[in-house]
Amino acid sequence: MLGRVKEGRALLAEAEALYADEGNEVGAAMVALAEAQLYHETGDEQAAAEMACRAEAPLTEAATWERALLARWLRAEALRAQGQTQAARALLDSTLDEAERQRATEATERV
Repeated sequence: MLGRVKEGRALLAEAEALYADEGNEVGAAMVALAEAQLYHETGDEQAAAEMACRAEAPLTEAATWERALLARWLRAEALRAQGQTQAARALLDSTLDEAERQRATEATERV
């Protein structure tokens, strides 16, 4: 698995460079989100939190709510894993509130 993780990180770095070269902030944010997930899966919670934080703003600005909320959830999980339970709880609560707001907005738009 370690070889696959290294290969994955190398491919993500390459993708990030391509998106950065073309000025695609949302593409770069998607790569950062994938990196955050990879760091979380391998137990590097500090890096997971940093990458999730980096991904969140561009994804929110682009109104890609599922991805933005996933970034927020990952950041909260990373905080929890680092023993920062109060900060994690507050972030999870606000993430849930935002998810419910977005669901209500989507339902209203369908009518």
